[in-house]
Amino acid sequence: MPNPDVQPFVPLELVTNRVVDDFVPLLSELSSSFAKMPEDKQRTAVCQNLEAAVNNPSATVFVHYDTDTGRIISTATANWDKEGWVDDVVTLEQARGRGLGGMAMNALHGCFAENNVTVVRLTSSLGRAAAGNLYAKLGYQEGGDVWRAPLNEQTANFSQAANGLFTTNNCTIPIGNKAWVSGPDHSIDIDPSQLEKGLTHANYMLWQEGDTGITSANYFSETPTSPGIAIALKLAGYAQRPTRLYTLQTNQPL
Repeated sequence: MPNPDVQPFVPLELVTNRVVDDFVPLLSELSSSFAKMPEDKQRTAVCQNLEAAVNNPSATVFVHYDTDTGRIISTATANWDKEGWVDDVVTLEQARGRGLGGMAMNALHGCFAENNVTVVRLTSSLGRAAAGNLYAKLGYQEGGDVWRAPLNEQTANFSQAANGLFTTNNCTIPIGNKAWVSGPDHSIDIDPSQLEKGLTHANYMLWQEGDTGITSANYFSETPTSPGIAIALKLAGYAQRPTRLYTLQTNQPL
């Protein structure tokens, strides 16, 4: 077990080839789709995303270096705007069981506290039972569904009639390439065709900002998706992700 008096996670300040070398296996364990990418594309994606995060004043990438090898064996990222978002919490398989996951979350919560964040969200794959148990112990409430649409000309097919029909309550960009769109509560009586137009308009507005590197729109709700909203999401090019939303909310900064 690591010494509890030593802070094992520090902010990443510089993206080097060695850092990219360490992040490729980490993210391969986190994402099966990333693991299947050619190595050159993996390295390019890691470099671009880390550079975007390191240079973003509203994001911090935390890393833990192995004391024996000096290599990065665990990482977690904090993003914040109106709310805080936890992204890419992962530890190499051979380094698990040391309590690094909990320490990573403590580092993130400390960062959120410094930035007066009172609501923190994260998503986790349905199959990651250990991660879900950790989030529950930390006070996170398991919530609704997550949907994703790639941002391209087809999903951003703009209709002027959609303008004003849908308002994003929260839109942030974790590590430079994912926009999060806050959806309405499932109990709201809403016309799916109107929501579809609104979602399409929101996607168009995000797509216009393509020079920032946004590649997908991610819709979430704190409650399970109703059939009507699910229809609207599918019509707007969204597909449900095999993940769950977790939310930690307090009246005071974490």
